Amino acid sequence: MNNVQVIDFTVTNGVLSEVIEEKDQKINYYKFTALCTDIQPTSKEANPRKQDISKKNKVASKIRETLLNPDISFHTRNKGITYFADRLEVEYNSNGSCTVRIYFTDPSSQGSVDGGHTEMVILDEAGNYPEWKKVNIEVMTGIKSPFTHVSIAESRNTGASVTAETLDELSGMHGILKDHLQETPYEDRVSFKQNEDKEDGKDLTITLIKKLYETFNIRDYADKDPKGVYSSNQGVITKYRKEYDAHGTSTDNVYEKLKYVSSDIFKLTNYIHENFKDLYNRYGKGNYLANKCADYKDGSRKELVLFGEPEQYLDYKVPNGLLFLALSGFRQFLKENEEGYYEWKFDIFEEDKIKGLLEVVFQVLASGMRDNDNNPQSVGKNAMVWQVMRTQVFMKAYMNQWVK
Repeated sequence: MNNVQVIDFTVTNGVLSEVIEEKDQKINYYKFTALCTDIQPTSKEANPRKQDISKKNKVASKIRETLLNPDISFHTRNKGITYFADRLEVEYNSNGSCTVRIYFTDPSSQGSVDGGHTEMVILDEAGNYPEWKKVNIEVMTGIKSPFTHVSIAESRNTGASVTAETLDELSGMHGILKDHLQETPYEDRVSFKQNEDKEDGKDLTITLIKKLYETFNIRDYADKDPKGVYSSNQGVITKYRKEYDAHGTSTDNVYEKLKYVSSDIFKLTNYIHENFKDLYNRYGKGNYLANKCADYKDGSRKELVLFGEPEQYLDYKVPNGLLFLALSGFRQFLKENEEGYYEWKFDIFEEDKIKGLLEVVFQVLASGMRDNDNNPQSVGKNAMVWQVMRTQVFMKAYMNQWVK
């Protein structure tokens, strides 16, 4: 097996072990104390959080302080490292000690699930701490269900909240969206786990992707509007989980149905977001930058252009309530084909069509702003504005015979 990693620990005070049976699984649990010098780097993919061991990180700094202090023990002040592994073997030595051998065979689900900061600080300070320092080790083998992985990972990481999206990533639920993103230029720009958005190039979130998909969900919003989608992260996360639990990756899953129009949704979002001010002024007969919500400052970097070029910024803001309201006008031009996937009733990007539709979209937006004291929150929550958007945009397409 090419991906097998083996780590040996020398243990002098024995190994505690227990067999736990739950959910048709037999989980083997082990606990022991080992020398810090035995620690080796392991996969962090099973850990709900990315680890930051820079000096500005208080958790890492405290671990480092305890590890380097020659006058105090480490394992009595640090909870240690928890590993998911394929198997564990114990070999007893003639001097009374034993060698604990841990096998890791799948980097995506095995490695340090908790205590990643501890592992990385120990490795970073190799040669700088007293060699007698010890660390607590817990190992679990036999975990088959990804949902058990997630449950344990979540409960172990109690030092700081773990995002729901991180847990969904660990459970494998994001496979559908990852498959779709592979067909776009944005695959490497979407963050799936906690703190990934702080890394270079991760300027889109998987929550945003889910919200966009939900906005174009014609099964659940055929004759009503998804006006709550833009403002509720947890709502769309819960909806995605329920859909996955009920339908898996089949075409009965409404998110899978959007596979072949997802790139168009991103393209449309980019165009509206990047040109929002000009579209509003041209078709809405207003001055968008005069609105307080725009927070305009010439030459500033107010927000990244969604699905734009890296480091492409607007010098004003576009509230989500207005952006998602604008996008919602296009949902009704999708239909389900014989294979169960969504496709367009007509090419919305043809010049005359996109121009005509956006004209109505921004007329409705600007009118909604004027009728609601230029408050985007009030516009976004106004069910009547959403209904007007849907009906007026449809009438534009109907009168031009783009739809029947």
